[in-house]
Amino acid sequence: MKHLGGRVLYFYEPELLGEDGTLLVLSDWIDEYTVVVNGDTLTNLDLKRMFDLSGGNAIKFMDGDVYAGVRIIPPKGLITKETKYYDPEAWWCDMGTFKGLKRLNNILKNEKASSLWKLRN
Repeated sequence: MKHLGGRVLYFYEPELLGEDGTLLVLSDWIDEYTVVVNGDTLTNLDLKRMFDLSGGNAIKFMDGDVYAGVRIIPPKGLITKETKYYDPEAWWCDMGTFKGLKRLNNILKNEKASSLWKLRN
C-alpha cells in the first residue's frame, strides 16, 4: 500500500464482533480518517466527494434504507454523529453470494456498454 500512501490493517476475530464492535476494539489504531469497506462490497463510489460532504464526522454510504458497505470514520473511530450519504450515480454490489455475483456481472456489462457509448458520442 505504500504507493497509495496508506496502510492496510487486517484483524482476526475469533468471535465475530460486527463492524461496530471491531471498530471499537481497533479504535486505538485508528489515528486518522479511515475508509472501512466490507470485504465483499464492490462499488464505484466517489470517496473524495463522500469525505468532503462528511463535515469531519463519520459518514456511511446508503442505498435507500440499506447500508451499502462503505464508511469513513474519524480518528480514534469516535462515532458520535454519523451522516448518511446517498449517491444516485454510484452503484454497489454485495458480491458475497452467487446472486450478488450475477448482479455484479450485469452491472459491469452495463457499465462497459455505457462507457463505450460515452466514448463514441
